[in-house]
Amino acid sequence: MLEPYFNKYAGVQFFCDKAVIADESLSDVRGWVKGAGPQPLSQVYEYTDEIVKNNVDLKKCPPPNSEEQEEPRPVIPEPPKVPEPVEQPPAYIEPQLVTAVSPPIWICGGVELPWTIEFWNVGAGGGDEYSMIDVYANGCNHDVVTETTHWYGTFEGGPNGKMTLYDSELIDCRLVDGEVVSCSGFTFFDEEITLPFEVLNPEAFEDWK
Repeated sequence: MLEPYFNKYAGVQFFCDKAVIADESLSDVRGWVKGAGPQPLSQVYEYTDEIVKNNVDLKKCPPPNSEEQEEPRPVIPEPPKVPEPVEQPPAYIEPQLVTAVSPPIWICGGVELPWTIEFWNVGAGGGDEYSMIDVYANGCNHDVVTETTHWYGTFEGGPNGKMTLYDSELIDCRLVDGEVVSCSGFTFFDEEITLPFEVLNPEAFEDWK
């Protein structure tokens, strides 16, 4: 075959070009080389790549010089939106000492003996210095009121925060709407009870409402 020989040494697709000249006129072929000449066929192409589709001028498809096309900018996904917390206090709340008192647990020599909880409204949210709670009550010995006993723990803060007593994992205390501290896990005479503590100054939680 002579075609590979001419292709190798002439540097052209010799027989292919010869067939084109034979089938078409020489003037048409010369025009095609320069980018002109007859246009017997038109074809519509569709870009499936959305990024390319949005950056190519369909009237000049493809552009005369592909190097002049700007690189498409990468699509940067939007960061996910972080939902707001259900209970979000203002930027600053004035710390206030809160006192909550239980109903009388027993009567000693005619004296009613309730339990008391003191804590800060901001709790641990206002810093470690406001996280401490103090639960205290007086005892009774043969109708004589004895000295006060204290139990300590921590408070989360806010009108619905949780309280944790040191060395008393069975006792669960929670503040409800800034008005009542409900403590479960207390045992009296072998019976487990839930003890409510009424908050004496609920206005300390007005900034959360």
